[in-house]
Amino acid sequence: MKSEDWRKEGYAKTDICERLLKECPDEIERINCEDFTASEFIEKYESKNKPVVIKGLTKGWKVDKYWTFEVKFLYNTR
Repeated sequence: MKSEDWRKEGYAKTDICERLLKECPDEIERINCEDFTASEFIEKYESKNKPVVIKGLTKGWKVDKYWTFEVKFLYNTR
């Protein structure tokens, strides 16, 4: 879907993103960046080529206040 279609159809003003994330769960492990060291990350994930979502990396960034899921989606589809 093109970003202009996303806006035109009004999806940006709905909760579709949150619903899709809840209804289509994945199997990728989520970890918090404060819960491991770099060497632990390398040993458990990087060396094994294991995918992982690292949460908390942008904690305290001002951009989080403005970058909603929809904005990130639209930015990455241009």
